Amino acid sequence: MIDVMDTDQHTQSVGVIPSGDLGDRQKEALIEVLRIATLTPNWDKYGSPPPSEKAISATETVLRKLDIEDLPRPIVAPLADGGILIEWIKNKKELHLAFLSEGRVEFLKIEQRQPVHEASLSSERQLHSLIAWLRH
Repeated sequence: MIDVMDTDQHTQSVGVIPSGDLGDRQKEALIEVLRIATLTPNWDKYGSPPPSEKAISATETVLRKLDIEDLPRPIVAPLADGGILIEWIKNKKELHLAFLSEGRVEFLKIEQRQPVHEASLSSERQLHSLIAWLRH
C-alpha cells in the first residue's frame, strides 16, 4: 500500500492506494490523483471547486486499466471545473485525457503540435487504441 499525505493549506485528508499489481508509472500517477483529490474549494485562488468524486473515480479506474510503463511519466493536473487532466507527450505526439466533473472522459490527440482528433471516450477498447497510437 502507498500512503499519501499532503499538508498544504489548500489540501485535506490522507489517501491510501492498494498497490499490489500496479507498475511504477501507475503508482506515480495515482499518487498525483490522490494529491489532487485533497484540494479544497478555491485551490487556485479563482474560486475553482476541488475535483469531483466522479472525476477522481474515473481517473483512478482508467489508470488501473492501462499498461503505461513504457510511456513517459504523465502530467496529472486539476482542471478548474472540478475535473482532472492526464497528459502524455511522446516524440511528436500528445494524448490528453480530461476526466470531467460529471464523470465523462474526453480525449484529444495531437500530432506535430496539431490537434488530430477530439471526442468523448466511448469504450475501454478505444482507450487502449489511444495508448497504442501514442506508443507508435
